[in-house]
Amino acid sequence: MALALSLIYAWPSAEPEQPLRVVTAGNVDDFVPGSVTHFPDQEFWLVRLESGQFLAFDHRDPADGCIVPWRLQLFLLGKEGWFRNPCHGQTYDIEGNCVAGPCLRGLDRFSVSVRNDRVIVDTRTITEGPPPITGH
Repeated sequence: MALALSLIYAWPSAEPEQPLRVVTAGNVDDFVPGSVTHFPDQEFWLVRLESGQFLAFDHRDPADGCIVPWRLQLFLLGKEGWFRNPCHGQTYDIEGNCVAGPCLRGLDRFSVSVRNDRVIVDTRTITEGPPPITGH
């Protein structure tokens, strides 16, 4: 019995966990203001706001774990372009705020910095997204 338990804990799992890491996303100039870029292998979205600020979001919905795609053509609340969960309809603006649907909170975020004109995303630490926006 002890041998069987030892093998269970020592045997590698069938699906290894993706290591968390620091990712160099590219040069600042690679991302135009207003752009949304998916990094599926690293499991995040990188947004460059019109102001030039960068944001990085976990690409999974914090409530149900579904991958939340960017829908450039989706028109809602007088704006075009939203993150929309295909599983349950949660809808997030370009800043990751949940504005519609059964929201737990906004999209979870990763730290972004710019060093030597390179955009760096640190996926080792995740920050919970803000509370849902109400009143729309």
